[in-house]
This record gives sequence, C-alpha cells and structure tokens, in this order.
Amino acid sequence: MSEDLWHGRLAESPLPPLLFRFWERRRSGVLRLRSQAGERTFLVLHGEQALAEGFFSEDLFRRRLLALRVLGILQLEECAGFARERGLPLTRALIERGALGPDRVFELAVESWLEECLPAFDWPDGDFAFEPGTEAGSARVLTVMPTFDFVLRGIRRMKDHGLIEACLPDESEAVQVLSPDHAGQVPLSSAEKHVLRLLRESPRLQDLYAASQIGKREARRAVWSILALGLADVPRSAGLGKAPADPPAGGPERTWGDFSDK
Repeated sequence: MSEDLWHGRLAESPLPPLLFRFWERRRSGVLRLRSQAGERTFLVLHGEQALAEGFFSEDLFRRRLLALRVLGILQLEECAGFARERGLPLTRALIERGALGPDRVFELAVESWLEECLPAFDWPDGDFAFEPGTEAGSARVLTVMPTFDFVLRGIRRMKDHGLIEACLPDESEAVQVLSPDHAGQVPLSSAEKHVLRLLRESPRLQDLYAASQIGKREARRAVWSILALGLADVPRSAGLGKAPADPPAGGPERTWGDFSDK
C-alpha cells in the first residue's frame, strides 16, 4: 500500500485501509475520489464517516423516496418546492411539511447515502485526494457512522471478487492476528469472527481457505475486512501496517486544482 495517503491512486491505496488510516489519526477533512465510474466525496469527522448537507445527492434521495413509494410524486414535489423557496435542504423540508417524521427522514437519508457511496469500494483504480481540516458545521451533519461499520458494509457488498483477491497476500503467505486496542469496537459478523478464529489456528491463507466453513470466496472477503481494519497483518509487510505521513506543503488543493474547488 502506498505511503502517501493524502493523494494518490486507489490501485496503490485501496479505499478500506485508506479510511482506516484516517480513523487512526482521527483526521477531519474531505476525501474526494475520481475514476471512470464517476466521482464520490466523503466527509470525515475525527476519523468517522459523516452524512451532512451538501455531501450526498438530493436527486438520488428523491428518486429513492419515489422508488420506495414512501411519498407520492405530488407530495414530494410540494416539499421540494418548499425547500427551494426557503433555501432549505430537502430533508428538513420533509419534516417541516409533516410529510415524514424526523427519524424516518434520517433513516432514509442514510440508506440513500450508502447506496450512493458504497459502490466506490468496487473501484479498482482512480484518483483520490484528501483535504485535511475541512469540516461541516454541526447543524449540517445528519449523522456520523463509525468508520468500522462503514468499511464493513462496503466490503460486504463488494461484487468484484477479483479486486478482493488482488488486495490480499498470496495464498502461500501467513497472516498474523493482532490485538489492537480497537479490536473490541469492530462489529464483525459471525462469519467474519469464524475466519478470525481460523486465522489464529491456520495463519497460512491456503490452509484457512481449505478449512473455512464459508467457502474460499467469502473467506477472502472476511480476510480483506480483517486486514483492512488492522486486526491482522502480514509479518514483515510494509503494506497495511504503517501510518500515513503528514500532508505535503500545499496539500491536495495544489495537486487537484479545479476538481478540489467543486
């Protein structure tokens, strides 16, 4: 994995361990991704992933509300018009107009936000740039999701199994289970815990895949989650074990120019 975690390419610094390193440093800022598949923006607050006004697509949110038949098109358009007239976000307009309760609005907004940004976990390559220090005001933040939960959700829904395999060590290598202070905070599923137990007994990946009760493909996915979140590492590897360097002078703003100004 690349040492420069402030700007670079996803092929060298995959998204899951990249987010984890920002969590380790408790960084706040904006992470921008750009690839052939599109562009995504992540707001990081003290290492965690934040959903905030201006950092998710209201158009996608509206389409999701219609697709789920949560609201009728006339009621939704009335709320959208109310939001435009008063310069409000759609989420607030839905609540103020009594279309939906606040908890339901936040729940649906989170679902829409995840549907928008989690596909980036399947991007095999692309540019990334982190703008440290950029924060949103508390009033604009709808919710903050722990990075561990966010990363696990992203990896669990990955469809590119070839990309997962490419991120892992060779099957002949052994993986060492670690005992970091944050281990108890990582909400592993039962299947992921099964693989973590196997790693303690069968550290060589080839043996683990043969013994796993969830099959080789899903065992690889679990190993990727475990490695990306710092619960294990390859002995003597410089890969996932090193912390990021401080941002260079000028930062990614100089590197990306116009894209960072969007």
